[in-house]
Amino acid sequence: MRAAQAAFGRQDYETAMQKAQEALRADSGNEAAKTILESALNGQQAGVRFRAASNALAQKDYAKALSEAEAGRRLAAWDSRGPDLVSRVQQAQARAAQQAAQQRRQAALAQVTTLLGQAEGAFQSQKYDAAIALYDEVLKLDPQNARAGIGKANALGAKAMAQAATASPAAAGKSFVSGSTEASSSQTRAGAAPPGFESTPGIVVKKGTQAAELPGKVNFSVNPKSPKPGEKYTVKISLANEGSAPIQIKSMMVTTTINGKKRAGPVPPQVKDVAPRDSAQLLMLPDFWKEDTTSWSMEVVVRTARGETYKNAVTWK
Repeated sequence: MRAAQAAFGRQDYETAMQKAQEALRADSGNEAAKTILESALNGQQAGVRFRAASNALAQKDYAKALSEAEAGRRLAAWDSRGPDLVSRVQQAQARAAQQAAQQRRQAALAQVTTLLGQAEGAFQSQKYDAAIALYDEVLKLDPQNARAGIGKANALGAKAMAQAATASPAAAGKSFVSGSTEASSSQTRAGAAPPGFESTPGIVVKKGTQAAELPGKVNFSVNPKSPKPGEKYTVKISLANEGSAPIQIKSMMVTTTINGKKRAGPVPPQVKDVAPRDSAQLLMLPDFWKEDTTSWSMEVVVRTARGETYKNAVTWK
Protein backbone atom coordinates (compact mmCIF):
# COMPACT_ATOMS: atom_id res chain seq x y z
CA MET A 1 0.00 0.00 0.00
CA ARG A 2 2.84 2.37 0.73
CA ALA A 3 4.04 2.01 -2.87
CA ALA A 4 0.53 2.68 -4.17
CA GLN A 5 0.18 5.78 -2.01
CA ALA A 6 3.60 7.07 -3.02
CA ALA A 7 2.80 6.64 -6.73
CA PHE A 8 -0.55 8.39 -6.28
CA GLY A 9 1.12 11.26 -4.46
CA ARG A 10 3.39 11.96 -7.43
CA GLN A 11 0.39 11.60 -9.79
CA ASP A 12 1.73 8.37 -11.31
CA TYR A 13 -1.73 7.00 -11.60
CA GLU A 14 -0.76 3.93 -13.68
CA THR A 15 1.66 2.69 -11.06
CA ALA A 16 -0.75 3.58 -8.26
CA MET A 17 -3.44 1.46 -9.89
CA GLN A 18 -1.09 -1.49 -10.32
CA LYS A 19 0.05 -1.36 -6.67
CA ALA A 20 -3.53 -0.94 -5.42
CA GLN A 21 -4.65 -3.96 -7.45
CA GLU A 22 -1.79 -6.02 -6.00
CA ALA A 23 -2.93 -5.03 -2.51
CA LEU A 24 -6.50 -6.05 -3.32
CA ARG A 25 -5.40 -9.42 -4.64
CA ALA A 26 -3.73 -9.96 -1.33
CA ASP A 27 -6.67 -8.52 0.64
CA SER A 28 -9.89 -8.00 -1.33
CA GLY A 29 -11.41 -6.08 1.57
CA ASN A 30 -8.65 -3.40 1.74
CA GLU A 31 -10.66 -0.13 1.69
CA ALA A 32 -7.60 2.05 1.34
CA ALA A 33 -6.57 0.14 -1.75
CA LYS A 34 -10.05 0.51 -3.20
CA THR A 35 -9.97 4.27 -2.59
CA ILE A 36 -6.56 4.65 -4.24
CA LEU A 37 -7.69 2.56 -7.18
CA GLU A 38 -10.82 4.67 -7.74
CA SER A 39 -8.96 7.95 -7.31
CA ALA A 40 -6.16 6.87 -9.64
CA LEU A 41 -8.73 5.95 -12.28
CA ASN A 42 -10.33 9.38 -11.92
CA GLY A 43 -6.88 10.92 -12.11
CA GLN A 44 -6.22 9.14 -15.40
CA GLN A 45 -9.52 10.40 -16.82
CA ALA A 46 -8.74 13.89 -15.57
CA GLY A 47 -5.39 13.74 -17.31
CA VAL A 48 -7.19 13.07 -20.61
CA ARG A 49 -9.36 16.14 -19.97
CA PHE A 50 -6.38 18.29 -19.08
CA ARG A 51 -4.58 17.34 -22.29
CA ALA A 52 -7.73 18.19 -24.29
CA ALA A 53 -7.92 21.54 -22.49
CA SER A 54 -4.28 22.32 -23.31
CA ASN A 55 -4.81 21.50 -26.99
CA ALA A 56 -7.94 23.65 -27.15
CA LEU A 57 -6.09 26.51 -25.44
CA ALA A 58 -3.30 26.29 -28.00
CA GLN A 59 -5.92 26.58 -30.75
CA LYS A 60 -7.54 29.57 -28.94
CA ASP A 61 -10.76 27.64 -28.48
CA TYR A 62 -11.28 29.13 -25.05
CA ALA A 63 -14.78 27.80 -24.46
CA LYS A 64 -13.71 24.19 -25.03
CA ALA A 65 -10.49 24.66 -23.09
CA LEU A 66 -12.37 25.97 -20.06
CA SER A 67 -14.98 23.20 -20.27
CA GLU A 68 -12.34 20.46 -20.42
CA ALA A 69 -10.28 22.00 -17.61
CA GLU A 70 -13.33 22.27 -15.36
CA ALA A 71 -14.33 18.66 -16.12
CA GLY A 72 -10.83 17.45 -15.24
CA ARG A 73 -10.86 19.47 -12.03
CA ARG A 74 -14.14 17.86 -10.97
CA LEU A 75 -12.67 14.40 -11.52
CA ALA A 76 -9.41 15.15 -9.69
CA ALA A 77 -9.82 18.12 -7.39
CA TRP A 78 -6.41 17.40 -5.83
CA ASP A 79 -4.60 17.66 -9.17
CA SER A 80 -2.84 21.05 -9.44
CA ARG A 81 -3.14 20.95 -13.23
CA GLY A 82 -6.85 21.73 -12.98
CA PRO A 83 -6.67 25.17 -11.27
CA ASP A 84 -3.61 26.07 -13.30
CA LEU A 85 -5.35 25.34 -16.59
CA VAL A 86 -8.50 27.20 -15.58
CA SER A 87 -6.40 30.26 -14.65
CA ARG A 88 -4.46 30.14 -17.92
CA VAL A 89 -7.64 29.87 -19.97
CA GLN A 90 -9.23 32.83 -18.14
CA GLN A 91 -6.14 34.98 -18.61
CA ALA A 92 -6.02 34.10 -22.30
CA GLN A 93 -9.71 34.97 -22.64
CA ALA A 94 -9.12 38.37 -20.99
CA ARG A 95 -6.18 39.14 -23.28
CA ALA A 96 -8.20 38.12 -26.33
CA ALA A 97 -11.11 40.33 -25.24
CA GLN A 98 -8.78 43.30 -24.77
CA GLN A 99 -7.20 42.74 -28.17
CA ALA A 100 -10.63 42.44 -29.80
CA ALA A 101 -11.79 45.65 -28.11
CA GLN A 102 -8.65 47.45 -29.24
CA GLN A 103 -9.16 46.23 -32.79
CA ARG A 104 -12.77 47.39 -32.72
CA ARG A 105 -11.70 50.82 -31.49
CA GLN A 106 -9.06 51.08 -34.21
CA ALA A 107 -11.53 49.96 -36.86
CA ALA A 108 -14.12 52.45 -35.62
CA LEU A 109 -11.54 55.25 -35.60
CA ALA A 110 -10.52 54.42 -39.15
CA GLN A 111 -14.18 54.33 -40.20
CA VAL A 112 -14.85 57.66 -38.48
CA THR A 113 -11.88 59.25 -40.23
CA THR A 114 -13.05 57.95 -43.60
CA LEU A 115 -16.64 59.10 -43.06
CA LEU A 116 -15.52 62.56 -41.93
CA GLY A 117 -13.44 62.94 -45.07
CA GLN A 118 -16.39 61.88 -47.22
CA ALA A 119 -18.76 64.22 -45.36
CA GLU A 120 -16.46 67.20 -45.77
CA GLY A 121 -16.01 66.40 -49.43
CA ALA A 122 -19.78 66.27 -49.90
CA PHE A 123 -20.14 69.59 -48.07
CA GLN A 124 -17.54 71.25 -50.31
CA SER A 125 -19.44 69.92 -53.33
CA GLN A 126 -22.65 71.44 -51.88
CA LYS A 127 -24.20 67.96 -51.52
CA TYR A 128 -25.68 68.88 -48.17
CA ASP A 129 -28.04 65.93 -47.73
CA ALA A 130 -25.20 63.49 -48.34
CA ALA A 131 -22.96 65.42 -45.95
CA ILE A 132 -25.63 65.40 -43.22
CA ALA A 133 -26.18 61.64 -43.63
CA LEU A 134 -22.43 60.98 -43.39
CA TYR A 135 -22.08 63.16 -40.30
CA ASP A 136 -24.97 61.20 -38.74
CA GLU A 137 -23.07 57.96 -39.39
CA VAL A 138 -20.06 59.40 -37.59
CA LEU A 139 -22.21 60.46 -34.62
CA LYS A 140 -23.65 56.94 -34.36
CA LEU A 141 -20.12 55.60 -33.98
CA ASP A 142 -18.87 58.48 -31.83
CA PRO A 143 -21.71 60.58 -30.32
CA GLN A 144 -19.25 63.07 -28.79
CA ASN A 145 -17.34 63.77 -32.00
CA ALA A 146 -17.10 67.58 -32.08
CA ARG A 147 -15.92 67.71 -35.69
CA ALA A 148 -19.02 65.81 -36.83
CA GLY A 149 -21.35 67.90 -34.66
CA ILE A 150 -20.02 71.19 -36.03
CA GLY A 151 -19.94 69.85 -39.57
CA LYS A 152 -23.55 68.69 -39.41
CA ALA A 153 -24.68 72.07 -38.04
CA ASN A 154 -22.85 73.86 -40.86
CA ALA A 155 -24.38 71.53 -43.45
CA LEU A 156 -27.88 72.09 -42.07
CA GLY A 157 -27.36 75.86 -42.16
CA ALA A 158 -25.99 75.79 -45.69
CA LYS A 159 -28.88 73.60 -46.83
CA ALA A 160 -31.40 76.02 -45.33
CA MET A 161 -29.72 78.96 -47.03
CA ALA A 162 -29.68 77.16 -50.37
CA GLN A 163 -33.34 76.21 -50.08
CA ALA A 164 -34.33 79.73 -49.12
CA ALA A 165 -32.42 81.18 -52.05
CA THR A 166 -34.50 79.09 -54.46
CA ALA A 167 -37.78 79.05 -52.57
CA SER A 168 -38.04 82.76 -51.82
CA PRO A 169 -37.32 84.64 -55.05
CA ALA A 170 -39.55 87.51 -53.86
CA ALA A 171 -36.97 88.41 -51.25
CA ALA A 172 -34.23 88.77 -53.83
CA GLY A 173 -32.99 92.32 -54.26
CA LYS A 174 -34.33 93.59 -50.93
CA SER A 175 -32.03 95.46 -48.60
CA PHE A 176 -32.09 97.74 -45.55
CA VAL A 177 -32.99 101.35 -46.28
CA SER A 178 -32.71 104.10 -43.67
CA GLY A 179 -35.15 107.01 -43.43
CA SER A 180 -34.49 110.62 -42.45
CA THR A 181 -34.29 111.78 -38.87
CA GLU A 182 -37.35 113.59 -37.52
CA ALA A 183 -36.26 116.12 -34.88
CA SER A 184 -38.39 118.02 -32.44
CA SER A 185 -38.06 119.74 -29.09
CA SER A 186 -40.36 120.81 -26.30
CA GLN A 187 -40.33 124.27 -27.83
CA THR A 188 -41.59 123.14 -31.24
CA ARG A 189 -44.60 121.09 -30.01
CA ALA A 190 -48.05 122.65 -29.96
CA GLY A 191 -48.84 124.21 -26.63
CA ALA A 192 -45.21 124.71 -25.62
CA ALA A 193 -44.08 128.31 -25.59
CA PRO A 194 -40.41 129.34 -25.92
CA PRO A 195 -38.80 131.00 -22.91
CA GLY A 196 -40.25 134.46 -22.24
CA PHE A 197 -43.63 133.67 -23.85
CA GLU A 198 -46.91 132.50 -22.39
CA SER A 199 -49.40 130.16 -24.01
CA THR A 200 -52.75 131.74 -24.83
CA PRO A 201 -55.85 129.59 -25.49
CA GLY A 202 -56.33 129.23 -29.25
CA ILE A 203 -52.88 130.60 -30.00
CA VAL A 204 -49.82 128.38 -30.47
CA VAL A 205 -46.48 130.08 -30.06
CA LYS A 206 -43.56 128.35 -31.89
CA LYS A 207 -39.98 129.11 -32.62
CA GLY A 208 -40.04 128.60 -36.37
CA THR A 209 -36.40 127.84 -36.93
CA GLN A 210 -35.92 125.53 -33.95
CA ALA A 211 -36.56 122.23 -35.78
CA ALA A 212 -34.11 123.10 -38.51
CA GLU A 213 -31.46 123.96 -35.95
CA LEU A 214 -31.65 120.72 -33.92
CA PRO A 215 -28.22 119.14 -34.34
CA GLY A 216 -28.89 115.41 -33.84
CA LYS A 217 -29.18 112.75 -36.54
CA VAL A 218 -30.06 109.08 -35.86
CA ASN A 219 -28.16 106.90 -38.30
CA PHE A 220 -28.27 103.16 -39.04
CA SER A 221 -25.63 100.82 -40.38
CA VAL A 222 -26.74 97.26 -41.24
CA ASN A 223 -24.32 94.58 -42.34
CA PRO A 224 -24.87 92.77 -44.62
CA LYS A 225 -27.44 94.92 -46.33
CA SER A 226 -29.14 91.89 -47.93
CA PRO A 227 -28.81 88.97 -45.49
CA LYS A 228 -29.58 85.42 -46.55
CA PRO A 229 -31.66 82.99 -44.44
CA GLY A 230 -29.63 81.72 -41.53
CA GLU A 231 -26.98 84.42 -42.01
CA LYS A 232 -25.91 86.63 -39.11
CA TYR A 233 -26.61 90.35 -39.51
CA THR A 234 -25.86 93.31 -37.28
CA VAL A 235 -27.71 96.61 -36.84
CA LYS A 236 -25.64 99.51 -35.51
CA ILE A 237 -27.42 102.63 -34.27
CA SER A 238 -25.51 105.88 -33.86
CA LEU A 239 -26.24 109.51 -33.11
CA ALA A 240 -24.43 112.23 -35.00
CA ASN A 241 -24.05 115.63 -33.33
CA GLU A 242 -23.72 118.37 -35.95
CA GLY A 243 -23.95 121.14 -33.37
CA SER A 244 -21.41 123.03 -31.28
CA ALA A 245 -22.63 121.79 -27.87
CA PRO A 246 -22.64 118.28 -26.44
CA ILE A 247 -25.84 116.23 -26.63
CA GLN A 248 -26.75 114.48 -23.39
CA ILE A 249 -28.90 111.40 -23.99
CA LYS A 250 -31.73 110.84 -21.53
CA SER A 251 -33.40 107.74 -22.99
CA MET A 252 -33.71 105.57 -26.06
CA MET A 253 -36.66 103.50 -27.27
CA VAL A 254 -36.27 100.77 -29.89
CA THR A 255 -39.24 99.22 -31.69
CA THR A 256 -38.68 96.24 -34.00
CA THR A 257 -41.49 94.93 -36.21
CA ILE A 258 -41.00 91.57 -37.96
CA ASN A 259 -43.82 90.02 -40.02
CA GLY A 260 -46.24 92.40 -38.32
CA LYS A 261 -45.21 91.43 -34.78
CA LYS A 262 -43.97 94.41 -32.83
CA ARG A 263 -41.49 94.40 -29.98
CA ALA A 264 -40.79 97.69 -28.23
CA GLY A 265 -38.98 98.76 -25.12
CA PRO A 266 -36.47 101.16 -23.64
CA VAL A 267 -32.83 100.28 -24.23
CA PRO A 268 -29.89 101.83 -22.35
CA PRO A 269 -27.54 103.52 -24.84
CA GLN A 270 -23.85 102.63 -24.85
CA VAL A 271 -22.92 106.31 -24.36
CA LYS A 272 -24.60 109.14 -22.49
CA ASP A 273 -22.95 112.09 -24.22
CA VAL A 274 -22.12 112.85 -27.85
CA ALA A 275 -19.43 115.48 -28.34
CA PRO A 276 -19.88 118.38 -30.79
CA ARG A 277 -19.16 117.56 -34.43
CA ASP A 278 -18.89 113.88 -33.49
CA SER A 279 -20.85 110.67 -33.86
CA ALA A 280 -21.23 107.90 -31.25
CA GLN A 281 -22.58 104.38 -31.46
CA LEU A 282 -25.60 104.00 -29.19
CA LEU A 283 -26.36 100.31 -29.72
CA MET A 284 -25.34 97.24 -31.69
CA LEU A 285 -27.91 94.47 -32.23
CA PRO A 286 -26.71 91.17 -33.75
CA ASP A 287 -29.21 88.51 -34.89
CA PHE A 288 -29.74 85.74 -37.46
CA TRP A 289 -31.97 86.36 -40.46
CA LYS A 290 -34.94 83.98 -40.38
CA GLU A 291 -36.05 82.19 -43.50
CA ASP A 292 -39.73 83.11 -43.07
CA THR A 293 -39.12 86.87 -42.81
CA THR A 294 -41.46 88.79 -45.11
CA SER A 295 -41.27 92.25 -43.51
CA TRP A 296 -38.84 93.93 -41.14
CA SER A 297 -38.42 97.43 -39.72
CA MET A 298 -36.83 99.13 -36.73
CA GLU A 299 -37.68 102.53 -35.27
CA VAL A 300 -35.44 104.36 -32.80
CA VAL A 301 -36.48 107.32 -30.67
CA VAL A 302 -33.76 109.18 -28.76
CA ARG A 303 -34.64 111.80 -26.14
CA THR A 304 -32.09 114.24 -24.74
CA ALA A 305 -31.72 116.04 -21.45
CA ARG A 306 -32.61 119.31 -23.21
CA GLY A 307 -36.02 117.95 -24.23
CA GLU A 308 -35.07 117.18 -27.83
CA THR A 309 -36.44 114.09 -29.59
CA TYR A 310 -34.79 112.41 -32.57
CA LYS A 311 -36.61 109.64 -34.43
CA ASN A 312 -35.61 107.58 -37.42
CA ALA A 313 -36.33 104.13 -38.87
CA VAL A 314 -34.68 101.54 -41.08
CA THR A 315 -36.76 99.20 -43.23
CA TRP A 316 -36.02 96.06 -45.22
CA LYS A 317 -37.53 96.63 -48.64
